[in-house]
Amino acid sequence: MGPERRSKNNSLSPEQVAHSAALRLLRELENESPTLWLALRPWLSARSELATPEKYFFATHSFPLLMLPWWFEEKLSGSADREFHDDLMYSSVALYYWIRLMDDAMDHHPLDPAVLAAMYVLPNKSLRAYRKYFGPAHPFWRFTEAVLAQTADAVAGEFTTTDFDQQAFVNFSARKALPALIPLLAVAHRYDALEYEQWRHWLFLFLRWHQMHDDLLDWNADLQSNTPTFLLAEAQRRKLPDESVAEWMGREGYSFSKSLMDTWFNETLVATEQLESAPLLEYVRNRQQSAEAYFAQQFAMAEIAGKLVAAAQSASRP
Repeated sequence: MGPERRSKNNSLSPEQVAHSAALRLLRELENESPTLWLALRPWLSARSELATPEKYFFATHSFPLLMLPWWFEEKLSGSADREFHDDLMYSSVALYYWIRLMDDAMDHHPLDPAVLAAMYVLPNKSLRAYRKYFGPAHPFWRFTEAVLAQTADAVAGEFTTTDFDQQAFVNFSARKALPALIPLLAVAHRYDALEYEQWRHWLFLFLRWHQMHDDLLDWNADLQSNTPTFLLAEAQRRKLPDESVAEWMGREGYSFSKSLMDTWFNETLVATEQLESAPLLEYVRNRQQSAEAYFAQQFAMAEIAGKLVAAAQSASRP
């Protein structure tokens, strides 16, 4: 495969390419597996409008699954081949749905059992998108098989770990998005680019911060659904005997999370600057600004709650 094979229409935006790719996947699921589609459609609709499925992947707090290989190719060649990325995005959307299905099943989310059949269909569709770029003996396939196996192991490990400490978080929770490596490697092979290792390093650093951010936003929902996370396990280890998880979050939990995330963000920022990708740097800085605004709000609310509790305790004294 050579970079000289370019799309005829390179004026399309990333969102337009993603729209085409995601709709192609959904149409194939509907036409090729109509019974499965009837079960799968409500689950997919809970994530985004089926007429515009790409919007889910461009939301403010979304991981840049579809844009990372786009930015990588832009860095290497100055532009992104739309036809090539239509296939990469098709593949990545299919793998994302596969991971979310595994995750939801492990977390005991309400699922029509028929939906689980998609866990066979989606990875196969994802890999099929690369067949025209890589021959059967290409090392790309061995790498892809390893990534999918590691991803399944990470999802299983997150659910079954009995000691959810920081190392378990890094080994399992932060590695569920490993399939993001696959389109990056495809771009690297397209240009024989050695820079792949730098982007791989960045991904591992950023995934820690991103997953911790997700767990922080969802801590109450995870608590109610008994979903195991590192943050909730840390709450159980650190809270006072008569203290609830919610009380610990206000007293210490947000500060604990921010301290850890700040360390991870600083390491990610250094790696981002070394990649010299302006859009990636802008994305990372925007995510940090959003997180800072969230923490400021939570700290303010915790302060108010603390004053109310103190006032109530004072009023109850004789």
